Amino acid sequence: MGLRFRHLCRAACAAAATFVLACCASAPVPQVKAESSSAQAMRHIPLALGQTSTGATPLEQPLPVYPPALRALHKPPQEIEARLVVDAQGQVGEVRVMGEAQADPSRRQFIDAVREAAMRWTFVPWRTRQWAADANGDAHSVGDHAQPFEVGYLFRFAMNGDAPVVQARAMSP
Repeated sequence: MGLRFRHLCRAACAAAATFVLACCASAPVPQVKAESSSAQAMRHIPLALGQTSTGATPLEQPLPVYPPALRALHKPPQEIEARLVVDAQGQVGEVRVMGEAQADPSRRQFIDAVREAAMRWTFVPWRTRQWAADANGDAHSVGDHAQPFEVGYLFRFAMNGDAPVVQARAMSP
């Protein structure tokens, strides 16, 4: 009876572990993208059965500086959409700005401010782990990889009287 009970407990644990891992695999991961491709809308990352994902969260995010030469002009609020390409170590390696080629000289100053600040941003590296169950139903890690990812941010520059206001927020998928 004891051996049979132990076997049933292991089978139940294995089924529960498979269910938990399946739930994790279907959970969306906001604001990250698996491959580094052209600036497209973000989507959640599909994970395989038994795969989990962690990280890709900001650590350091110094805000851009409102361009000093433009403060006295009291320009209307400016919004800059940027895609940050983050390497496997969590460092921003590239900043892609929508419409940069067509930007006028004053808008280019805002873009330069975004790029200068965002290149100093750091993130918790994005890691995927693969889990598998052995013959006894015990889960074991069979792979652990840090991966590059992309994330979109919207930077907003405005003047509040004579005080510059700069904001940054992650863009929704």
